[in-house]
Amino acid sequence: MVKDAWLIPWLRAANFDLNTSIAMIRKSLNWRKLNRMNEILSEDLSRIHKIFPYWMDSQDKEGRPIVELPLGQWDVRRAVLSGQRAQLYRYLYQLLERGSDRIRQAAKLNGDNITQLELIMDINGYALRTHGCLNCFPLYIDFITSYEQNYPQMARNITLINCPRISDSLLHLLRTLMTPASSKALQIYGYDKGEWKDVLLHHIHPQQLSTELGGKKIRQGTIVGSLSIQSTTEKLFD
Repeated sequence: MVKDAWLIPWLRAANFDLNTSIAMIRKSLNWRKLNRMNEILSEDLSRIHKIFPYWMDSQDKEGRPIVELPLGQWDVRRAVLSGQRAQLYRYLYQLLERGSDRIRQAAKLNGDNITQLELIMDINGYALRTHGCLNCFPLYIDFITSYEQNYPQMARNITLINCPRISDSLLHLLRTLMTPASSKALQIYGYDKGEWKDVLLHHIHPQQLSTELGGKKIRQGTIVGSLSIQSTTEKLFD
């Protein structure tokens, strides 16, 4: 059943055209082989973790994994110019693969209806120099393209918060690279916490959301890339 559920995103991405789905899967399998994706989760990228944190240790009310990514803290320009471009590409591929793996784990615990995750990106700290530089754009393009072609519709919602007006050019680029389904899933909010907090808490319990995002989950240090999948039948909250 889990294997059947794995096919659902590919069918959705191809408007349930079976032949198109098969062609997409074959192309993705070639990409996975080329990039050695079957071994990527075992690779130690902890050095990159310290510079580019994210968390994957929560779930929404229906059991979907949540990815919290403080993009505004990521100094993309520094990494690219310091010769870490290849490592950062690899790190982002690992993030995508880990998200896919967490969905499969959640499906085993909470049912085959779990085929997606929630992605929340905090843009607070965005600066044109560190995030919007010309050398950064190939990285964004590759990430979005890899997501769309190899992890189609993995995110049920892509929620961006604390977006300054200066980030509009970057967001416009992202939209042009997205499929209509991903563009529809993209929700963009400014600095009005009252607005986006209510949206997040509508489908996520406060105990499963970081305090920075309006929840009650306190982050201790930089525990990046970690995950703890729980069954929705377990007692999650005090």
